[in-house]
Amino acid sequence: LPLAVFTGIDRGWFASEATLPAGTVEVTLTNFAITPSADITTETTTLRVAHDEAGHAHSGSGPGQTHDLLLFRDTAGGERELVTRSTELKPGQSQDLAVQLTPGTYELECDVVEMVDGKPVSHVVEGMRRTITVS
Repeated sequence: LPLAVFTGIDRGWFASEATLPAGTVEVTLTNFAITPSADITTETTTLRVAHDEAGHAHSGSGPGQTHDLLLFRDTAGGERELVTRSTELKPGQSQDLAVQLTPGTYELECDVVEMVDGKPVSHVVEGMRRTITVS
């Protein structure tokens, strides 16, 4: 039995989903979507931005080699104010962004533009944006 337990631990049979620290919401970036792991609220203090490797292939010349995340807040005057932004992330990379959010409407977007087969591919135009309401 000890060998079976050791083998199971070694192979991840008993692994559980990693829990995020309190106040952290993971925001997953894929081709071409932005997906928060939970509602983003005024209690959210950290956005863990992760460029997911799973679920989409990255050929050497295809789109999606790099993603980033920009968080804009819609102001009362109808303007967009940049709250924070990540660096450009390659597949498998992540970055924690500290935030202090107030109630309101926000936009999450990836503003990467890549050249693919000699043509620009805008991730925002491809649908990599999301409107959220923080309460």
